[in-house]
Amino acid sequence: MRAVRFAAALEFALDPETERGIPPALPSLAKVSKERICDELRKILATRAPSRALAIAERTGILALILPEHETGIAAWAAAREPDRRQPSAGGGDPDGSAGGAGGLPRGIGHDGQRARWLARVDAAAPEARLAALLAELADPDLPLRRLDRRSQRAALAVLRRLKFSNDESAAASVAVGAAAAVLVAEWSDPEIRYLLADVTRGHAGVAVALWRADSAAELADRAAAILDRGDALAVGELAVTGKDLMAALEMSPGPAIGRLLAALLDRVLADPALNTRDPLIAVARGLELELAR
Repeated sequence: MRAVRFAAALEFALDPETERGIPPALPSLAKVSKERICDELRKILATRAPSRALAIAERTGILALILPEHETGIAAWAAAREPDRRQPSAGGGDPDGSAGGAGGLPRGIGHDGQRARWLARVDAAAPEARLAALLAELADPDLPLRRLDRRSQRAALAVLRRLKFSNDESAAASVAVGAAAAVLVAEWSDPEIRYLLADVTRGHAGVAVALWRADSAAELADRAAAILDRGDALAVGELAVTGKDLMAALEMSPGPAIGRLLAALLDRVLADPALNTRDPLIAVARGLELELAR
């Protein structure tokens, strides 16, 4: 792995004889500690063009050894971008005639095309999103795409823990992977983007947005960034009322009902951020209290 990293860090082509010597040495790599492999991956991702190293790692079998899930993911994403498997738009119609989904993602690019997209994405990603860009094909393109895919998030988290990345690195990258398939959706409404960002959480949203941008979904990334910059509420703690406010205004006692009310208010605010002021929220809560009590 060190030879592969040097090829990226120093930006030179690996000697063909040296590259041919890598596959026979893979049994030795299998005995190397996960911590050392993790350190090499970090250094590869910190180079100007990680694709130099990753392409060699893929050709020589290094990637199949340390990240066996990758090849399956590439095949699944290539299949998902076939013309007869286009994702529906927000309005339920055909998202496009030929160009692809969000950000003009191409369709029918095949296995080699998806592999090229993977390498280009990792190079294009901001530093904080490169680990997520490396693993984005772990996302399942066949699951619902407008909310966080928690199954793919858990799968990515398991891989990152296996490779001994830190808790912070693993949390941020796995959440971004859980949102990676959003790039296959052709059209988004602002409320849909807010719901997805709420799933991702504000703390991890920057990595997800950077991943979308690196994967050519510039419109989705720009609109999500605008929502974040505008400060639209994405969590109960960002509402203009608290549990204490509700208890005082509605003469309620502490308990699960307060949490349910706050969650319902957040749902309304995600749909319409203009509601996020105290008096309108209290008024909505009064109606919701009666509704939830039924």
